[in-house]
Amino acid sequence: MFKKKALVFIYSCVISFIILLLIIFIDFYNGFHMEEVKRETIWTLGYAFTYYVSIFLIFGVPINLASSFITEKIKRRSLQTLVHLLIHISTGYIIGQYILQIPGFIVAFCASVVFVFDQLIVYNKKALWVISVPFILAIGTHLYFFIPNIEYNMVQKRIHEQGFPEIH
Repeated sequence: MFKKKALVFIYSCVISFIILLLIIFIDFYNGFHMEEVKRETIWTLGYAFTYYVSIFLIFGVPINLASSFITEKIKRRSLQTLVHLLIHISTGYIIGQYILQIPGFIVAFCASVVFVFDQLIVYNKKALWVISVPFILAIGTHLYFFIPNIEYNMVQKRIHEQGFPEIH
């Protein structure tokens, strides 16, 4: 079991780090010339990956092991999977928001990737909903932040066109 858990750790750590890098890379380096930032980017990625792996080892591995031991006593397989998912995402959110002081949905996303690899490798569960959990979490988080932004832009457009409302 620990050999499979080690594979879960390696795969989920690398895949979630690559996905987060792609998100950050597209957002941050938009408009920069790649020749200007190539050397600094390599050093930054090295430091970031070292930090990421250490955080993953400190928080992710114990939570994954504890989640497995907690849910092994549940007999119904569907309930066991649901509890396993809730443990991963809720503890990931709490750790990100309150301990690491970063947006909790980022750590919850990484925890959902751990959940997917745990289900695929350890439990041999290849259901579509299991694989789609990180995508659903990412889309839901994006919509959570995107909808208020649309409203803000509409109000700003109205103020720009009509001016500020008069208050009597």
